[in-house]
Amino acid sequence: MVQWQLGTLELLELDPDGYLSKGCGIAIANIRQTPVDTVLATYDATQHPIFSTLLETGPLGLAREAEAFGYVLKADYADKCHLCQEARQVLLSKYPSYLVPEQHYRKND
Repeated sequence: MVQWQLGTLELLELDPDGYLSKGCGIAIANIRQTPVDTVLATYDATQHPIFSTLLETGPLGLAREAEAFGYVLKADYADKCHLCQEARQVLLSKYPSYLVPEQHYRKND
C-alpha cells in the first residue's frame, strides 16, 4: 500500500460484512454502524490509529508497537507488507474494530 494513498479516499474496498477499508485488512469503519456519508466526510488518516502510525513511521512503527505485546523483530522480511502483516497479527487484540475482516487474520492450521 502506497503511503500517500492512506491519506486519501482513493481505492476504497467494501467487504460483505460492511467494513470499508484501504485493503490489507485495515478498516476505516463499518458502514453498518456508521453511515457511509459520515465515514467519507470525517475520514482523516492522521486520526486513524493504524494509518497514522503507517504514515508517520511506516510498518516499523507498527512493529515497535507490537513489541509491547511480545513481538520480536526479525533480521529479514520479504518486504514491508510482510513486516506490517506480522505486526498487525500481534496487534489484533488492541485494534479489533480496525484489523478486520477476521478472514484476513485467520491462521492456516
